Amino acid sequence: MPTTRSALVVGVGPGVGESVARRFDDEGVGAGIVARSADFLDDLAADLDDATPIPLDATASDAPERALGRVRENHGPVDALVLNLPGPADAGGDASDVAVEDLRRAWSQQVPTALRFVRAAEDDLTDGGTVVVTNSMQSKRAGGSPARASARFALRGLTASLADGLSAAGIHVAHLVIDGWVDRPTLRERYPDHERWTDPDAVADTCWQLVDQSADGWTHELDVRARGDEVRL
Repeated sequence: MPTTRSALVVGVGPGVGESVARRFDDEGVGAGIVARSADFLDDLAADLDDATPIPLDATASDAPERALGRVRENHGPVDALVLNLPGPADAGGDASDVAVEDLRRAWSQQVPTALRFVRAAEDDLTDGGTVVVTNSMQSKRAGGSPARASARFALRGLTASLADGLSAAGIHVAHLVIDGWVDRPTLRERYPDHERWTDPDAVADTCWQLVDQSADGWTHELDVRARGDEVRL
């Protein structure tokens, strides 16, 4: 399989994004790391061997070209693209009062953003590159906010369609469903009585397995959860 030398990780914050960046660094992969917080990225990059902090709003139309330009300049063509795109902090109300604007806001942060990044990186990824898109169980089992759930469903559908359409070009597109409470300091503080937490480092290990997977047995969709958590289909 082709060697992964460079990566772009989009949506790097405390939790899965940071753990993925650290896992790539452990494997000797030079990575561009994207988030809105310049301070967080600078501190993380200083703790890694070969990372380029790229503070920007990933939903901006020019974000993919700007981010990929930095990666190509510092690390070479992108071999792996990880899209860990968060949903909106405010995804509107429940089924009885959700508004169309809530749907637009939720979708815009994930669906077109994912497509823009994949499209911008496609030439680099051809013949052996990997795209990993993280998502929540709302992508398979609706619940909670209709706006957030519909965006998660759409992201899953987009990812599956891209996986099918780009496979012939040698691009592995994988969908990683995180079904559980990711262990982050802010969530620990907010929910001190919650018992089972999904380790972001373990999620990052699974992400790396997808990136490092043989083309003779590509996996498209995996779901991960903490031991003891209910398996929800």
